[in-house]
Amino acid sequence: MNRLILSILLFTLLHSHASSQTIGEPADTVVSRSLEELLVEIVPDPSSPQMNLFGMPKVFMGYRDTMKPRSLSVPDTAISPKLFKELYSREVPDSIDRVVYTVTAGEDNPWDLADLPETPRDSIIVREAVEKEPLPGIITGDVVPEWITRNAASFSNQLDLQYLDMINNPSQRNYAFWTLPVPPTMPPEDYSYAAFLRKLNLNVNTEDAMVPEIEIEKKHWLHLLNAALQFSQAYLSKNWYQGGNDYLALLGNFLWDVQLNQVYHPNMMFQSTVSYKLGLNSTQENQLHKYSISEDLFQYNLKFGYKAAHNWYYSFTAQFKTQFLNNYPSDSMVRTASLLTPGVLTLGLGMTYTKQNAKKTIDFVASISPLSYNLKTAIDPNVDHLQFGMEQSEKTVSEFGSTAEITFNWRIWDNILYKTRLFLFTDYKNSNADWQNTLEFQFSRFFSTQLYLNLRYDSTADKALDPKWNRWMLKEILSVGLSYTFSTN
Repeated sequence: MNRLILSILLFTLLHSHASSQTIGEPADTVVSRSLEELLVEIVPDPSSPQMNLFGMPKVFMGYRDTMKPRSLSVPDTAISPKLFKELYSREVPDSIDRVVYTVTAGEDNPWDLADLPETPRDSIIVREAVEKEPLPGIITGDVVPEWITRNAASFSNQLDLQYLDMINNPSQRNYAFWTLPVPPTMPPEDYSYAAFLRKLNLNVNTEDAMVPEIEIEKKHWLHLLNAALQFSQAYLSKNWYQGGNDYLALLGNFLWDVQLNQVYHPNMMFQSTVSYKLGLNSTQENQLHKYSISEDLFQYNLKFGYKAAHNWYYSFTAQFKTQFLNNYPSDSMVRTASLLTPGVLTLGLGMTYTKQNAKKTIDFVASISPLSYNLKTAIDPNVDHLQFGMEQSEKTVSEFGSTAEITFNWRIWDNILYKTRLFLFTDYKNSNADWQNTLEFQFSRFFSTQLYLNLRYDSTADKALDPKWNRWMLKEILSVGLSYTFSTN
């Protein structure tokens, strides 16, 4: 309804403006109205919808509004006498019956009003163009309701008076356009899940959702326990067309690693590792032994240190290796190894460097001990001590020198882990090196595959035992089976 009224008002104003352009010679009728009479016309009809601007705040809009043309103008500044005479002398079309002029007479009237009746000073004269009466038989009339026309005129006069008052008295304006607050706007619609929950207006007791404060137990020691059992088996009937023998291979692996939690002890380093590997293979062709030992290694490693700077620690390292079971060659009762034959104990003082990446998938530890002590043992007289670099009558041999140990653990993927350990010792006469590599594929929590490769060098080894490898030794084991790991890290 409001849009319709505004559209009709706009149409009426444009229509009246177009009619005022057809101006000709002056008629004999001049209407003179005082300011009081004009104010009476400004007041809208109380019986019709109101369009009153006088109750609204008067806001000074700036210079752009001051340049707007108005139907009611200030005579001394808006209309010159030359323009008035030009308008006064235009011809009147045949459709115009009479012309009524509007002039505001000032103290010094610059216009030639000799042809017009004398008007009182400070009066307002309205100029109008009145059409002649229409021919008989033609239906005429204004489609705009009379009350809209009347109120539109009142609305226009109100704008004119406000405009003049604003121009003449700008200091009395209560508001300025550029100082008004920003008009309020609707906030943008929030389609997030949080807004959806707010619209549900759920009543939640926050006290029930409070988590009681408990003291978190500090873990000063981190444990890693791994146990694996891999095996392979085959059965062949005696009349199998390709021949062959039954066999059973078993490989057990145990590891227990304990470390000091450096989150609570950043300046200390302590690591203790116990591991044992045992590999057994059935031997049907061996007449003297029902099984052979492919792996029998007990190893203990200890590392203790105090932080020096950054990732460096003053460290003490210890390593002990031996085997538990007696070992024999195929179809022979000559013993080649037994408990503490051989046995190796290595102690060292030096520096240790540790580094772990941000994702904790790579651990690197390197220890250098310039001052080291190495003890070899061979207590079984039925074992040839010469293969260990010892005299047959000797049970222990002490050596002083230097050691170096490097460990590198890399978790390539979540289920693939590569571990390597390199140990070096020299007494500056002889030297030995031991490089252990393990590649583990963990297919599930209890099932894994391991590839174990051990390369060793001993300058005191007997080259006659294997001229092909000389003093180098190699052991490789591929196993598939059960595996379980427990960790508190």
